[in-house]
Amino acid sequence: MELRHLKYFVVVAEELHFTRAADRLNMAQPPLSQQIHQLEDELGVQLFYRNKRQVELSAAGKIFLESVYKILNDIEKACDAAQRTHRGELGKIVVGFTGAATFGILTNLLQPYRTKFPLIDLVVLQLNTTDQIQSLLNGEIDIGILYVPVENSGLIFKVIHQQPFIIAMPKNHPLASKSDPIEVQELSKESFIMIPRKAGQVYYDTIINICHSAGFSPNIGPEVYELNTSISLVAAGMGIALVPDSIQTLRINGITYRHLKNPGSTLKTALVWRNDESSPLVHKFIALAEQNIQKLEQP
Repeated sequence: MELRHLKYFVVVAEELHFTRAADRLNMAQPPLSQQIHQLEDELGVQLFYRNKRQVELSAAGKIFLESVYKILNDIEKACDAAQRTHRGELGKIVVGFTGAATFGILTNLLQPYRTKFPLIDLVVLQLNTTDQIQSLLNGEIDIGILYVPVENSGLIFKVIHQQPFIIAMPKNHPLASKSDPIEVQELSKESFIMIPRKAGQVYYDTIINICHSAGFSPNIGPEVYELNTSISLVAAGMGIALVPDSIQTLRINGITYRHLKNPGSTLKTALVWRNDESSPLVHKFIALAEQNIQKLEQP
């Protein structure tokens, strides 16, 4: 049984006239009658009662018509789904992100994507850099959002945003009243609240390098796994923290943010994906991200 047989049957059933059905199908009437006979022979039932004056559906034909409508509707939906998936408009995509990316960056990436592609099942997972790399290589996530530099020959890294580090300090800190940017050297006696290196190697190493370039090694105090936790500890007077500029969107009582003078290193955020990636969903995500990430640069 071929799909065209079902389509021919539906048109004849709707017209109940072979000549009109043939005209609607842009074919001659004798081949159409032959196709319907072949369908009936294959089914082993008579679908139409015919005489010189009229054509009627048999009881079997009526039941068959109901099922064929459903079949053709399902086929149409399947074709539409396949075409949408090919265009990157349907399916599932899994995005990994570092916790620090939640401040500004993640919103500017995910919200426009969900608006433009509402039918895509968008799954997000918070993972540190090491776990993101492994999950990408294992095919467990499709795109990573992490800090670079990171090297891996199996992945493509595209920097989408750079931002300076700023200082988060208690409001009653002696340096909090300064209006000018603060020299890094002025922090040499402070206790630094840090994210452990195993949880964010690039983030950790960048802070260490900023301090080393200023001529000292930081006094590392409490270590926490989330930036918002480090800000809470700063508010509690447990130390200071070097944090990305975008974290200023997080407002906590008792915190003052101050800029650094000549901080040197910036924090670079990149999109990461497999270098053999062929999914239209992934490439649509990347293209849209590149368009919308410019919002981060606006004042």
